[in-house]
Amino acid sequence: MRSLRPASLPQAAACLALLLLVAVLRGPGEAGASPPKTFEQLLERHEQGTRRPSFRKRIEAREALAQTGDVRALQVLVKDYDKPEAPEDHVRYTLVSLAAKELGAQAAHRPVWEGWRARYAKPEHLLLWLRATEVEAGLGGSEALALLGQAKADPVLRTAVLRGWAEAPRERVPASPTAAEAALTVLGALPATGVGRNQLVEAVARVLATLPAEPREPRLALAERLLEPLSDKAITPRTRLVVARCLAAALGADRPDLDPALWKREIEAARAGAAPTPPEADAYAGPRFVGLPAAGKRIVYVIDASDSMLAPIESAERQALERPVTGEGGRPATPDDLPWDRIKTRFDAARESLKASLARLDKERSFCVVLFGDEARLLKATPGLKPATPAAIKAAIKELDAIERADTKPTAEFPHGQLRGGTNLHGGLLLAFRTGSKGPVEEGEHLEPRLLEEGCDTVFVLSDGVPSWDDFWGTDVPDPEDTFGNPETGAEGERGLTTQYYGPYGPDHAVGDYLVQDLRRMNLLRNAEIHCVAVGEADDTLLARIAAEGLGKVRRIGAAR
Repeated sequence: MRSLRPASLPQAAACLALLLLVAVLRGPGEAGASPPKTFEQLLERHEQGTRRPSFRKRIEAREALAQTGDVRALQVLVKDYDKPEAPEDHVRYTLVSLAAKELGAQAAHRPVWEGWRARYAKPEHLLLWLRATEVEAGLGGSEALALLGQAKADPVLRTAVLRGWAEAPRERVPASPTAAEAALTVLGALPATGVGRNQLVEAVARVLATLPAEPREPRLALAERLLEPLSDKAITPRTRLVVARCLAAALGADRPDLDPALWKREIEAARAGAAPTPPEADAYAGPRFVGLPAAGKRIVYVIDASDSMLAPIESAERQALERPVTGEGGRPATPDDLPWDRIKTRFDAARESLKASLARLDKERSFCVVLFGDEARLLKATPGLKPATPAAIKAAIKELDAIERADTKPTAEFPHGQLRGGTNLHGGLLLAFRTGSKGPVEEGEHLEPRLLEEGCDTVFVLSDGVPSWDDFWGTDVPDPEDTFGNPETGAEGERGLTTQYYGPYGPDHAVGDYLVQDLRRMNLLRNAEIHCVAVGEADDTLLARIAAEGLGKVRRIGAAR
């Protein structure tokens, strides 16, 4: 475990009582004690650990218990879900993700999962329903499937069940119903009108986009059924765009066209074994960021402003930004004409690429910019998604040009100086999904009705590193096995009486499991398009998982480190 930095002296003084408490809880000789091995010992560690102030330490105690695979551990996590400590929502999200990862493969666990899900049959528990359905799919089936054909059942829970069933590992899912059959059941029982109708149509479209290429016919039959919503007056323009994007993904096309006749021809061509029809030149040209296209109307740029972005731009990175980008359909994209006399660092390159993208936005689109370091913040020029007027774009560019590195000298820990601290990628994504035309909401972004129509439908992410911080840090007493330093730079640090620990969305997890699962929650009803740009030390695997949640693409600038 590596923490960012020792706590300040006032924080250390405030934690002296905690230090005494933890010393008592551990008992004498802790530094040389053997780690707990039996379930009872791990349960005792859980009971002590979940009272600690650091979210990080509470998670560690729960992870150690969950990794036993014991059904009693699942029962304990369910009780924790019943009475979560602060921050209540994210404690629950991480509990569900942890339980699904470590305690979702044994038949003896199925009744616990079914009971857990049934006790929380409300939309705010959609992540629980999504992951529980995935788990139950691998254990022989799910009683929740009965909701798919019930037009009056809650559309949020129906969405979670359909997506969970369809996205469970296919080798573990029973043969019936198939994902395509489950999706057709939902289409046969849509609400007549309203938000729920749109949500379920989008859920079916996402299932289509994830169906395997073979067998071909179930995929094409479902695609045919989704042509109806493209002409349905009860379906919103945003939902029609989601359907079009999913049709394009399923049929290998290079554009999200809204014309049902075009897709009918593509389906017929696919049945005949023909390749997708290439679009006419520039017929689908739209905004781009570092060569990646945006199909949507409300675009959020999530840009890394961590200290490592001050590293000098390398020749391979410059060459990648200068050369044309070719789309999957072989259609060349015009490269950004960047002012290279102003580009010395990675952040300079990101800033100039962003300015070039903003300058090409048309009046039909809205935009905002999120910069993330230790914290994620909106530009003052874009306190919400703003119409892309010349004045709004000019104000955003002026603010971007004014950003400078901190007035400090380079050190061994910060060889290129300081910008805005660590890589709080989760905070950047969270703010992107919380922001609408009237600014960000404080919580519940995945269910907020106005954000379904006013929030982002396209997200561009640019980062040069693995996550090193998040919004859920806390001060705690270090354990004997902890190491210290700056997770952004790798510089070693010294042990203090207390230390600041990042929360569940920082480093130390296999390819950002908690982060990706929380992004699934954010985007489950939004279905925003997400594209990622990787620079420097960025984790390509993590960015690929993030982009996959939005059916998007990843572009690497320069060689991976």
